[in-house]
Amino acid sequence: MNPLSQLSASDIANTIRMAGGITIEWLTGRQPTAGFAVAPSKTTEHQVPLAEFSAEHVSEYTNLHAGLLNIPGMCFGARVKEEVVYLDISLVVEEIATAAALAGDADQFAIRCLHEFRSIPTEEAATGSQIEQEKGSERYLTLRNTIEQSANRPAVTRERCQLLLSLTDVQKVRILLGRPVAEAGEVTGIERQFVRAHLTPEENQLLWSCM
Repeated sequence: MNPLSQLSASDIANTIRMAGGITIEWLTGRQPTAGFAVAPSKTTEHQVPLAEFSAEHVSEYTNLHAGLLNIPGMCFGARVKEEVVYLDISLVVEEIATAAALAGDADQFAIRCLHEFRSIPTEEAATGSQIEQEKGSERYLTLRNTIEQSANRPAVTRERCQLLLSLTDVQKVRILLGRPVAEAGEVTGIERQFVRAHLTPEENQLLWSCM
């Protein structure tokens, strides 16, 4: 599980079983009620028979797609249909043209309007000129680049969190300076962010003295 998530895998799995689905912004634990949700990739959908579904599936799935889930606004989603749990990742955006452009790039047939509780076919969500204008914007290009670079990054697991937080202040500083630490092995960019976010004042002072 992502250490920033406010709900446990068990909480999420139970909600999916009881409510028939969930949409949760991973970095905040918030369940969005407005905006437009779109899956930015066809490769993130995963199916599990409801009879076999457990918290372990939630943990494995979110660890696998941690890179995408660490993008602000990215949501973990699930729905139950005909005794099958469908897991996927969606991005909630404010503008329908942005959602339509992302859906088109990912060959998605529809987007989801959260405040009206309905699906909108991608081809009906925005005009061709609106989509082309959106795709040409610097904001959209930055968003697409972030999504592509973040795909398939490994998660910061609970065990790794404990290890990284148990390192000495000098070891943490070495990690943030891009230097190897034998105990931690290879450290990902997400893990560096996690270490930086949990520095003590003394560790932070040491880091700045080394830069």
